[in-house]
Amino acid sequence: MGCCVLLKSSGLSHAKLQTNLPQISRNTEKLQATCCSTNIEQTVRSFQKPAGKLTLFILFRLSVPILSPALTEELESVTNELHAIDIQIQELTGRQQELLQRKSVLAKKLKQCLEGSDAEASSSCDSSPAAWNKEDFAWSGKVKDVLKNVFKLQKFRPLQLETVNVTMDRKDIFLVMPTGGGKSLCYQLPALCSEGEHVKWVHAEMVSRNSQLKLIYVTPEKIAKSKMFMSRLEKAYEAGRLTRIAVDEVHCCSQWGHDFRPDYKALGILKRQFPNTSLIGLTATATNHVLKDAQKILCVDKCLTFTASFNRPNLYYEVRQKPSNADDFIEDIVKLINGRYKGQSGIIYCFSQKDSEQVTISLQKLGIHAGTYHANMEPEDKTKVHTRWSANELQVVVATVAFGMGIDKPDVRFVIHHSMSKSMENYYQESGRAVFEKRNVTQHCRDLVKILKQAEALNEKLTPLKLIDSWMGKGAAKLRVAGVVAPVLPREDLEKIITHALLQQYLKEDYSFTAYATISYLKVGPRASLLSSDAHAVTMQVRRSTQSGARAASSEVCQSGHAEEKGKSSGDIQKSTNRLQPSGAKNTGAKKRKLDDA
Repeated sequence: MGCCVLLKSSGLSHAKLQTNLPQISRNTEKLQATCCSTNIEQTVRSFQKPAGKLTLFILFRLSVPILSPALTEELESVTNELHAIDIQIQELTGRQQELLQRKSVLAKKLKQCLEGSDAEASSSCDSSPAAWNKEDFAWSGKVKDVLKNVFKLQKFRPLQLETVNVTMDRKDIFLVMPTGGGKSLCYQLPALCSEGEHVKWVHAEMVSRNSQLKLIYVTPEKIAKSKMFMSRLEKAYEAGRLTRIAVDEVHCCSQWGHDFRPDYKALGILKRQFPNTSLIGLTATATNHVLKDAQKILCVDKCLTFTASFNRPNLYYEVRQKPSNADDFIEDIVKLINGRYKGQSGIIYCFSQKDSEQVTISLQKLGIHAGTYHANMEPEDKTKVHTRWSANELQVVVATVAFGMGIDKPDVRFVIHHSMSKSMENYYQESGRAVFEKRNVTQHCRDLVKILKQAEALNEKLTPLKLIDSWMGKGAAKLRVAGVVAPVLPREDLEKIITHALLQQYLKEDYSFTAYATISYLKVGPRASLLSSDAHAVTMQVRRSTQSGARAASSEVCQSGHAEEKGKSSGDIQKSTNRLQPSGAKNTGAKKRKLDDA
């Protein structure tokens, strides 16, 4: 509470008082500051200085209450406790920052450990293809025997042996391989390495212990909707008879793929129900994102993945102007088939079923043996068209994208797109269904060198066009070489042979510069001397000559496992395509011709 203090001073004159007022004021302030903790009477006495005649009374009220020692002590205790809490808060805040940093470090280490465990698991099963490219496994002898005696093949194509070994070891694997690379063999051959009979339908023998059933072909819809079939699969699994599951066109599992089919998503139940059965997924076109999604759907996140090269050196694409009139366009196709591809098998892809039927009718009217193939046809009709085409009774199949899976015809020489494909993936698959053969062109290269040597002796220079004319027995008579027989090949094939000889350095270019142009002449190349040896051979992939009538049937052709012809050609057969599209006629490939239209 407040208090009043009375100060008395005597003996001061008025003038002296005015002079001493500042001192009095300071003393008053000091009194206010000290009276809270000092006895009032003592304080008052210390300020009483009688020395004057004038008595001055100074009255003021103290606003600071007088506190008891107990309250002061409690206040100091609370203040100290608050100070201690502030220190603890600072320490905890610092600890919080340390823990957050430690949490971040541990999360990174945990992620690295998980990735490392995945890599270790993958490494423990030898995920690199090279680790599986060997023939010292327990099953290698039987695999080699089945390859030669059943499939009539002398050796595997890239990644086939590796994939067969992985699935024979009962491990899960995804195989990405181009169209025609031989994916089907990778599950058909392992099935043949066990006792059984090749069947394509599910019979009661599926659950019989004495059954000889070996291969079951079933659609994803059967898995998704048939409880009876799943029941039989479970019994076969319990009996130890379900060895492996092969999912062809595995990209259809992912909705990110170009050909998503909802029923494929139901296939994830297979690995959950039959965990000890290995699974092999096969596709020709799938991005990494699609593969990861498919692996997740099929419950094989940590499976091996082999990817073959998608470089197709034998593909030759040609873009042609498409006439605006449909009849003119059909006539152009007929001229192409009767000219460059006379007597050779091919496919014409159309966008819709209606287009395929109309194009077939138009081709038939102009004398082309053509058949229609699309998804809405009756199964027996589709089988009839496929069989007649395979037997060369039909030269051309006019089809939608439904035609393609399982094609195993080694002498397909062209693919024409009547209209654009629905996607780049579809286009890639469709354009890869024509084939190519490897041919020995050693004698052709020797003839070219002879012609160039004679021209050099006559001090003549030959451009590529003049060289072809001389080779075909045309042009100046002095440039024709005795003993060089004109080849019975299309001119475009002769151009390819010369290009191949240039690339392999059997020939070389010599440039001549004028004020208006740069002219390229051909001369004998640095490797031409190798051609004098009978043991030296030059091979390249070329389109089968109509005149030669040679049928492509290499021992390495039918990698899907259906081949039954023995090869006559020493090289393997690959693919070629043709494409028509509105644009100026322009070559964009190097080995085979492909036509397309917009």
